[in-house]
Amino acid sequence: MSSCNSSTTPIESKSKLGENSGEPSPAHKACRARHSFVREKVVLGHVRVLHVPSRYEIADILSKGLPSVLFTDFGDSLIIRPPPALTTGVY
Repeated sequence: MSSCNSSTTPIESKSKLGENSGEPSPAHKACRARHSFVREKVVLGHVRVLHVPSRYEIADILSKGLPSVLFTDFGDSLIIRPPPALTTGVY
């Protein structure tokens, strides 16, 4: 093994997801403006922020793997029904 030459692998130490010009993107600016607007409404008492337990968070059906009972309950809340005809089987 004394005749083997070791080699180095270049490693990128500064990863970038996008341009790093120091200037926020237009989407980031818009998000910040919306956040400031909502925050102001909360501070003024025009909007109340309430906690919603996960079992009532209907958005979970779109973003999480759920137990079948909870999935069915959420599906019923959203009026999701099975298709009227079979989509698999003998043709």
